[in-house]
Amino acid sequence: IKNKKQPIFIMKKYIYIFSISALFISAFFIPKISYAASYYVDFTSGTDSADCTDSASPCQTFGAAGFSGIAAGDTVNVIGTYDSSVGTDITVAWNGSAGNPIIIQAWEDETQPVIDGSSGFTAFAINFTGSYVTFDGFDVRGVDEDSSDAAIKLTSASNIIISNNTISATISGHNSNYGIYDDSSSDTTILGNEIYNVYANYFTSSGGDLLITRNIFYNQNYDGTAGVRVDSNSTSSLLIINNFFYDTTNGLYFNSVSGTGVYNNSFYNLTYGVYCGSASGTNYLKNNIFHQTGSSQYSIYDASGSSDYLNSLESDYNDFYYDANDVVAYWSGFSTLYYSFSEYQAVTSQDANSLDNVDPEFVSTESGSENLHLQATSQLIDAGTNLTEYFTDDVDGETRPYNVIFDIGADERPVPTEPGNLGNEDVTPTTATLTWDAPSTTVNSYTLQYDSNSDFSDPSTISGITETSYTISGLEASNIYYFKIKGTYTTSYSSHTGSYSSSSSLLTTPYTPTISNITARKATVNWENDNASSLELPEILYILEVADNLNYNNSRIIEDVSSQNYRLKNLKTSKKLFVRVKALSAEMESDWSATEDFRTLPRKGKINKIVKKDYTTISLRLKKIYRIDQYKAKIWLKKGSKWKKGKVQTKTKNLKKTTPKMKIKNLTPEKTYKIKVWGKKLKKIGPKSVAKTTKL
Repeated sequence: IKNKKQPIFIMKKYIYIFSISALFISAFFIPKISYAASYYVDFTSGTDSADCTDSASPCQTFGAAGFSGIAAGDTVNVIGTYDSSVGTDITVAWNGSAGNPIIIQAWEDETQPVIDGSSGFTAFAINFTGSYVTFDGFDVRGVDEDSSDAAIKLTSASNIIISNNTISATISGHNSNYGIYDDSSSDTTILGNEIYNVYANYFTSSGGDLLITRNIFYNQNYDGTAGVRVDSNSTSSLLIINNFFYDTTNGLYFNSVSGTGVYNNSFYNLTYGVYCGSASGTNYLKNNIFHQTGSSQYSIYDASGSSDYLNSLESDYNDFYYDANDVVAYWSGFSTLYYSFSEYQAVTSQDANSLDNVDPEFVSTESGSENLHLQATSQLIDAGTNLTEYFTDDVDGETRPYNVIFDIGADERPVPTEPGNLGNEDVTPTTATLTWDAPSTTVNSYTLQYDSNSDFSDPSTISGITETSYTISGLEASNIYYFKIKGTYTTSYSSHTGSYSSSSSLLTTPYTPTISNITARKATVNWENDNASSLELPEILYILEVADNLNYNNSRIIEDVSSQNYRLKNLKTSKKLFVRVKALSAEMESDWSATEDFRTLPRKGKINKIVKKDYTTISLRLKKIYRIDQYKAKIWLKKGSKWKKGKVQTKTKNLKKTTPKMKIKNLTPEKTYKIKVWGKKLKKIGPKSVAKTTKL
């Protein structure tokens, strides 16, 4: 585009139109300016004897004497219905100024005003002949069936904005009325209107710029009709962007045009998407959808009888969706119908990056319920080419591109990505503060759901959250809740985050601990806790309590345990002990788990000395082992190079002596013996001593 001189001027002109504030095209409303005066008109109940500046006593028509002083920057607020009982054709010859237009608008918070020219009007419903006037928010209906003029007419006017109106110019059975008829005016903007049942919307300009954007044109099925028809265009620039066209003979009809930019429009079920009689200069078709539905429908039709339009065309990044009997393009200069997109590409060298027969996936194509917005699954999302240098909105006034690249068509369909890292920051018995990360794409707000059921069968929903944290109140104490959140951009939603759960108050209680790897002075405590696997709280610590009694008197407390096991040390030997555990996070803690008991092993046995009493008896001097029921000794007799195990002997008396003794009798003289000893408490057997050897 930048290599072509003409469109640079075209687009930069319109950048200026956009930048003179959201003055004309921001979100389908006309911004309030510091007006010199406000006027009030009630078509139904007003009186022209009023001074028109008091909302309590409005005038009835624009011709009232009270309007004699209207000036640039003034606004006119209108309600009621204007028809032949009030008067006939309305002419507005007022002049505003650049930056301070006169705005004629619907009275705020009142019923939409109506201008009904279906009976008694001779040529038009309303005609603008002045300059810098905005006409916003009206329902304009038809003209007399004997007339062949228009609902809204511009006659040698300049800088007129027709915005946010409903225009249905043709009464039933009459097919020669125009919706908007621009007769040799300049610098015209047609913005955000719904226009249907008209013959055409006709523009022949005397210069300046023509902008047609964010309109809906439909049900214009009379022979030769068009959503937009431009004849003998002498504008400095003509830009047609972000419009819906459907159920119409021609979407766009051009005759003797040059330097036209047709961008991001959606054409559906038209006999001709773009029909061109003749052209010169360079004309641009980019990011448009041509969705044809029947036999012999044409996306692009050149009727010039030459190759003018082809030679003047730069077309790319469009989507052509058609059936076997539809025609992608026709060039009368070659007398050629291009049924095949690939043939059309090869012969014309146009649309190198365009899509062939990709379903745009409109929201609805049902007759009478057409909706040409894209579904979230459409392949046209992010499939266009960026034109941000020239415009940055879509048919609804929403920002484009939403992501990185323009969508194809009039609708920029946002598909937000989901928020990340949903978790909680603070929990009390009745509240939970949740936090999350903003998604990588733009969102206006967030919608949060929570439920005590993991399947969200009965969720509570909170919408319109604008920050990345939210505190939910009114929760039931000691209850588990499940949370999920999604991002919202206008009417589009991201997918929900994965389910995240948290307790409203107490953490879940750990399961009864188990004991392993018991020694005389050590034991490992293990436990499980649902908090770690399902709640995913930011930090869970555990507290252990160990005692030798069930009342936990004189207990030992172990704090700040971060894992689900702990090695107890410095325990009493041969001792029955009790242990329990609870979870702790922030200001919450669980109940104590059930108690588990265990007994440490006896101390390791030790033979201090072997005393030979005679040839068949030895006496062992042992190191004392506390809190045991018996000492055990095992004897091995050496035979050759091997040891033969003897019987185990037991001592159960005098166990509390400082130096216990144990006799082993009935041994064989002149033999070598190996002996080990250990202690036993109930069924707990302590470690065996180091073996000692002696010979009788």
